[in-house]
Amino acid sequence: MKILSADYLLPISSEPIENGAIAIDETKIVAVGTTGKLAEKFPGAAPENFGEAVIMPGFVNCHSHLEITAMRGFLDDVEGDFYSWLMKLTLTRGEKLTEKDVEIAALAGALEGVRAGVTSFGDIGRFGKAGFEALKTNGLRGVLFQETEFSPKNEDAENDFAKLKDKFLDLRETETELVKVGLSPHAPYTVSRKLFERITDYAIEKNVKITIHVSESNQEKDFMESGAGFFAGVYENLNLEWNAPHTSSV
Repeated sequence: MKILSADYLLPISSEPIENGAIAIDETKIVAVGTTGKLAEKFPGAAPENFGEAVIMPGFVNCHSHLEITAMRGFLDDVEGDFYSWLMKLTLTRGEKLTEKDVEIAALAGALEGVRAGVTSFGDIGRFGKAGFEALKTNGLRGVLFQETEFSPKNEDAENDFAKLKDKFLDLRETETELVKVGLSPHAPYTVSRKLFERITDYAIEKNVKITIHVSESNQEKDFMESGAGFFAGVYENLNLEWNAPHTSSV
């Protein structure tokens, strides 16, 4: 057992504790209080004092894309235009970055998170394995959400779901106590209605966590509410059918 102490401890669920400490038994926090009280309660524990510092729970990044960490700064010139941003990201990830590039980027992003105090991630990835392995390698906790590809055709839903399921099950074989796998139907404008239904039914049946991108841009809003705008043009150019639900994504 050991006792970690500092000038301040932030339990979050209660007021800050001056000269605070936590007692740790192997991998579990078993007590929280002042340094003096914990030293009395656990006289045999090994002490470690961090001095002028704060001990607090780790941060949670509930929506990350570790696999595109290498693009930091690369998209800044188009961040005000969602269409340009999306196209630049998609083309670069699909045509420029190698599988090794993506793996290294994910590792770098996870390590950067550790250094910033992030201990848990909800990471979303097309190349799901990269983020999954990055979380495990860095000893982090989290869920890797395997993301769908561009899958707008109802007639392809079964095949699209089979591919997604294969990726999901491959990752699930090596889940750990800390890192689990979920599913991410990317967004309302990239996933067909039938594929959404298949993913939803499967997630409910198998108790699988899900995350999704919604209401990210005015272009999405126009497409969902009226069937017009940028995404309507994309669908038309690809000869894809779209029946707008005439409601917001939310």
